[in-house]
Amino acid sequence: MRNHTKRPASIGLAEPPTLRKNSLATEFLALKEKVAKKRQLEERLRQAQKMEAVGQLAGGVVHDFNNILMALLLGLGMLREKPELSLETKESIKEIERQTARGANLTRQLMLFIRKETTRIEPMDITELIASLQTMLHRLLGEKIEVLFQHSADALCVNADAGMMGQVVMNLCLNARDAMPGGGRLTLAATLSEIQGQGETSNLNRRPGHFICLTISDTGCGMDETVLRRLFEPFFTTKEVGKGTGLGLSTVYGIVRQHHGWIEVESALGQGSSFRVYLPETTWTGNPVIAGPMEDARGGSETILLVEDELAVRQLVAAWLRKLGYAVLEAGTGSEALKIWEERRHEIKLLFTGMMMPGNLNGMDLALQLKIEQPSLKVISSSGFGGNSVKSSLKADKEIVYLAKPYAPEALAATVRRCLNSSCQ
Repeated sequence: MRNHTKRPASIGLAEPPTLRKNSLATEFLALKEKVAKKRQLEERLRQAQKMEAVGQLAGGVVHDFNNILMALLLGLGMLREKPELSLETKESIKEIERQTARGANLTRQLMLFIRKETTRIEPMDITELIASLQTMLHRLLGEKIEVLFQHSADALCVNADAGMMGQVVMNLCLNARDAMPGGGRLTLAATLSEIQGQGETSNLNRRPGHFICLTISDTGCGMDETVLRRLFEPFFTTKEVGKGTGLGLSTVYGIVRQHHGWIEVESALGQGSSFRVYLPETTWTGNPVIAGPMEDARGGSETILLVEDELAVRQLVAAWLRKLGYAVLEAGTGSEALKIWEERRHEIKLLFTGMMMPGNLNGMDLALQLKIEQPSLKVISSSGFGGNSVKSSLKADKEIVYLAKPYAPEALAATVRRCLNSSCQ
């Protein structure tokens, strides 16, 4: 007799069609999100590579351009000293000097973008910085724009270069002004912000910690997604030809990254823009030491070994130093300088050398070699290509002074005299 008892149902039953569809939909959405994030990372990588390439190009241009500006500044300075010039001619020279100074500021912006500029980092209060810029901002922004300052009662301190931070604020405010041609409202605020995670932003530089957040908001025309993606690219601008260099925001980006911070931007067409600059908070340790005024640009009678491969710059620097009473020995390369040194080392009190030199002996190697032979030798090094790489080299000897190109004749005279009179520290 057969047993007709029903067997138990199998444990591995297939999923109902509805559950299977939901599962596939979830997997599809997860895959889509993963692909989107990958594309975002690839786009940020391409952007970083593009900015790095432009930075390398800018670095090469800066060196040559600064030498041209050096020749202009020194030549104009010598021309200005001639007593027989008419008042009209002197005014023309002053205007050319002002335009040359604008060119020098442009190269400094390039160096800031590629993070090659020397900085003076010290504790500073962001609220004091904003307060100190009020008068200038009102004058630059005009009567059509209402400026609001939201001050904090507490000190909001960061380790920063005050001049660079001022440039960040000014560039962002001028950018906001251009977005409000018919007028509007500009708001500046500084607050303490505690970051606990990545949040909703895709900014890879965002990290946990305590930061000072400087916010600059406007009620201007705003930006679309296309502009936002290219906002910090060097030479990118939405202004008409001749109305902007496209370096303002890229300079801000470079300065903030140099100070270990980041920028977040919110904007939409017709709804204004808000830039938030995050900088690491630091503890206030007292008033920073402020450098005293530079000594008078007086001369002397010491012998100076001048090493500069750019002929026009070398001739003009030598002429200025001789005008001040110094005896100047000229060399175009490190090898030429060594030959002069072997013959007249006991006369030479100061080595004034460029950093980048043709041949196998650069300015820093030459300086260190000569100081080994004569530890009391005073050294000034000069370069038209960025200060941070030079600054790291100078750690080898704290008695070596760095004078960035392009420099004015008065700065040249004062730096030489200060170095000869002191330990150059």
